[in-house]
Amino acid sequence: MFIICARIRIRNQLFSVRQKWASELKRHCPTVPVILVGVKDNYSDQGDKDRGVQGPTRGHRVEVDHGRQVARDVDALKYLECDLVSKEGLDAVFLEVSRPARPIFGSQAAHR
Repeated sequence: MFIICARIRIRNQLFSVRQKWASELKRHCPTVPVILVGVKDNYSDQGDKDRGVQGPTRGHRVEVDHGRQVARDVDALKYLECDLVSKEGLDAVFLEVSRPARPIFGSQAAHR
């Protein structure tokens, strides 16, 4: 499984998901499932200012519905969000990514 991460404070990141990352994965690994993760990082504000990022790319949080729509557009299994500072939503990301492996490892553990 692949995880495509995009900062939700920068709208252009989702454009990159559509135009670059999803198409690359479809071309090279068409049968591998993908999850799209919107990442909130509170440290980015000062870094964006330092790099001169402004206008529509900075400070306009991507709405959950928009993230879900992009996930559907790129045939991702799911759209999730997590916060790098508070770790909120991080467990859900790891649970979702590990879901396909659970039956395999669960059956092996039962045979031990």
